[in-house]
Amino acid sequence: MAIPYDPRWDWFLQNVRMMRALTQKGYDINYTWGMNLHGQKMGGAILPDMMRWLWRDAPVSTDPNNMVERSFREPTKPKTP
Repeated sequence: MAIPYDPRWDWFLQNVRMMRALTQKGYDINYTWGMNLHGQKMGGAILPDMMRWLWRDAPVSTDPNNMVERSFREPTKPKTP
């Protein structure tokens, strides 16, 4: 016995509808389609592009001698009560 198709349970269709609605409303969105499960394999594959898109407008120093840009920040010390 085949289960009848119900578009309310079609996650891919719902994602396409959401993407179209956000685009139509003028939101600045970035979307990626994949055939993997939700997890580290898929997330790891798209993470570099997600970070580039997220920080695309951030100022960046290309000066190799800029130690502020090239160094790690010092860890913050916990506040004592």
